Amino acid sequence: MSTDKDRELSIEVRLTRRLNWRKLVFELHGWIGLNLGLILFVVCLSGTFATLSDEIDALIDPARSVDTRPRDISEYNWTAMMSNLEISFPDGIVQTIYAPGASGRPTDRGMTAALAFVAVPRGETRKVSIDPYTGEVLGHTGFFNVERFFRTFHRRLFDGGRGILIVTLTSFFLLASAITGFTFYGGWLRQLRTLKLFGTRRRRWSDLHKVAGIWGLPFTLIIAVTGIYYFVEVSYQRVDAYKQLVSAPMAQVDVSGLAEFGPQPSLLTPNRYVELAQESFPQLDIRTLRMSQSPSQAVYVDGRGGDPFTRDRADKVHLHPITGEIIDVQKSSDLGIVPYMTEAVDPIHFGYFGGLATQILWFVLGLLLSFSILSGMYVWVVRSITARNRQLGLLRGAPISVAITIAYLSLAGFSTANGIRGYSSPVNEPITIGTVEVGPWSARVDCSVPCRPDEGARVSARFLGSGLPNYKRVELVTSEGSVSRMTGPSWRPRADTEFSPGEESILRVTGRDGQIHQAVFTMTLQDVDIEKAAMWPDTPRGVWWVVIGFGLLMLGSIIVWLGMIIRVARERS
Repeated sequence: MSTDKDRELSIEVRLTRRLNWRKLVFELHGWIGLNLGLILFVVCLSGTFATLSDEIDALIDPARSVDTRPRDISEYNWTAMMSNLEISFPDGIVQTIYAPGASGRPTDRGMTAALAFVAVPRGETRKVSIDPYTGEVLGHTGFFNVERFFRTFHRRLFDGGRGILIVTLTSFFLLASAITGFTFYGGWLRQLRTLKLFGTRRRRWSDLHKVAGIWGLPFTLIIAVTGIYYFVEVSYQRVDAYKQLVSAPMAQVDVSGLAEFGPQPSLLTPNRYVELAQESFPQLDIRTLRMSQSPSQAVYVDGRGGDPFTRDRADKVHLHPITGEIIDVQKSSDLGIVPYMTEAVDPIHFGYFGGLATQILWFVLGLLLSFSILSGMYVWVVRSITARNRQLGLLRGAPISVAITIAYLSLAGFSTANGIRGYSSPVNEPITIGTVEVGPWSARVDCSVPCRPDEGARVSARFLGSGLPNYKRVELVTSEGSVSRMTGPSWRPRADTEFSPGEESILRVTGRDGQIHQAVFTMTLQDVDIEKAAMWPDTPRGVWWVVIGFGLLMLGSIIVWLGMIIRVARERS
């Protein structure tokens, strides 16, 4: 008899434990949704639009379209692109040329233009659209566009390091929400088709939430896990051991055969770099050409070596900028597990590993996930009102969490405005404040707009003539004796310094042999409006419509959610 009682007691204990466990899982799932649902929604929805942001740019910017006649990618004329860029921007430095659909987003190559980043003297980077076959410059804008807005907003909410940590931390809560939801709602196969459009409003929304969550569960797990990897990457990116593990060493260029000082032979043609890279790596689908900025910096030719799950930069060829000699060939197939994951996480997270088809799929699933978050918040708010569930404590601490979330999003809003303004470009050309002959060089010293004498200004030295400038160090010495080391591209090193118009300064260049070449010049200023600067980026109107539309969508969603919270507060009072 005692045995039967013990058995019954054991069964009762197990049932109680099971019920307590389910209740804990239930409460945790609801707490995450109610207290963190808003920030989760913001991050997920912005990431959803980020998956197709480059394609949106191509649709709203006419300069991104080219002749759609079928052509082979072998017909890309890299030399013509470079020549026309140098003609269009005589004072600029061409940094990188991207083939159509490059940088990991293989869009229809017959429809979109190639892109180039050109650094112009006033310290701005221009994004230039080019016909990849003829090299014709189709148009150019500042750095700010739809892709840049959504990528930067989604990655860090325009709020620097804090924003990155906040966004990546949400991945843990997203994973916990997915697991607890899957654990609690048993019989998930039935839930795939359990959708009752009739019944109470709460029942309809509950079914919609469960169906959306179950159907999108694999996608949610992928996004959460890759987001956690971003968190690990950001957390340890300053640790030397981790950096050595994930970062390939920079290709070293042998400069022993070059002159210790002075102009070096001109670079090879871009087409020649591409030909040499293709010969050394026949399987490489070349997508990017990164030009050398100094004799000691290699030319990088990036692309895809056949693995769709890695970024373009995972497969690359390094070439000597003057001789074209192959310095190093990096293949994604030779990478270790951690470096490989670092190169693969972006294509998986944003869905461009399979081209436009997977991007559209990721976009749809992202909308489904965003809807699941909003519908879940609604269900749990309504559930918390009922007398039966008042003791769950789901809203315990919610006001504080809501206040913190709203405060941070407000800060992120101001950061967004400042971030957008940071992409703005000054409207004036650089101000020439001096010219000088130093060694074999003619150099022009410019001041970037806005130029504020006696307060601080960005001064650059533009080395004129053909060939790569070769030196060890460039310094600007003012009449007061202050020395500013000038750094940056060898063509145009720059430094932040103070100067007074009319004062005599020294441009000092040190060769690799230690020999010093210097010349004295007088700083003068042109009669221009040195304070005039653009308040907003020169961005196509379509970009602003997208940004404003997204902002209104976010604002509307937040207002609806806050309305639900207010309703709960009134019911409880």
